[in-house]
Amino acid sequence: MGLAEVTLVFAYLKPFPALPQLLQRLSERHATTLVFAPDLDPVHRQRFEQPEGGQDGEGAPGRIAFADAPVDLAAAARACDLALLNGTHAATSVFLQAGKPMLHIPLNLEQGLTARAIRLLGAGLDAAGDDTDRLIARLDRLLESLAARPSDSYTQAARRAAAAMPNAASADSLVDLIARL
Repeated sequence: MGLAEVTLVFAYLKPFPALPQLLQRLSERHATTLVFAPDLDPVHRQRFEQPEGGQDGEGAPGRIAFADAPVDLAAAARACDLALLNGTHAATSVFLQAGKPMLHIPLNLEQGLTARAIRLLGAGLDAAGDDTDRLIARLDRLLESLAARPSDSYTQAARRAAAAMPNAASADSLVDLIARL
């Protein structure tokens, strides 16, 4: 696999029933992945974390790394090709402003509404955390779309949405304006 074919995935997730299967599929698909999941069961982390020098003990490609501390979301958004999120408004906004497609695994109603909005924009997909088959199918769909670069429809839709959003400079200017009043 050439460098241009490498897919970089960033996952910022709270645990859900199908998380181990999601991590397994990322490993099988050779997606280089950085995961920040502070409440992840250490057993799952040990299973998927790449040991020094190569593959994990089960023979999986071992392309998953785990962050021990919170990750700068703006930097992650600039670097990744795909984000896996629960659907919090703050994280979703950062990745959408960066024009990155997302797979949402919502844990509550508000996250589900955010995930639905992203799906309706065409900038990502969503699946319930207890529906393993649908979750894996949607992950595969996004990864396959990314492999079709530059014609990837999810990234194109995310970039169109980003272009339509007010940028951070505009928001800062508005805050400055309000402060002067």
